[in-house]
Amino acid sequence: MSKKTARDGEFLAAEKAANQLPEAVKARVLDALYYEEAAVEAVLVAALVLDPAFQMRVAISDEKVAEYAEVMADPQPDERGMVGARRFPALQGHEIGGVIYITDGIHRVLGARAAGVVEILVEIKRGSTRRDALLAACKAN
Repeated sequence: MSKKTARDGEFLAAEKAANQLPEAVKARVLDALYYEEAAVEAVLVAALVLDPAFQMRVAISDEKVAEYAEVMADPQPDERGMVGARRFPALQGHEIGGVIYITDGIHRVLGARAAGVVEILVEIKRGSTRRDALLAACKAN
């Protein structure tokens, strides 16, 4: 966890207040306090790591991967003018030790690889731990 380094009175007061919130809200507020902002970036598909520990679904759906690959390979723009992997929402990833682990969007990554997509958008949370990534993967699926 990449906690803010400035543990001044204002930060501690915000942390204390967040701990008094209902559980449904508390996690989001604490995430905002503890972690660096997530940034959406174009990342090389080949650089993304798919760790089985972060795949929460029972199995990979080959049909879904093939469907995504077909859409990503289609050169015709959609109604928004998007082509390829840009038709899909950004993947969710956690950077741990300089490596980007995907916690939401594993089928999209496999589809992108099958379609020969070079880059894909990933919302990256930096300063994460494996526990952070595992919890995010559980929330996503």
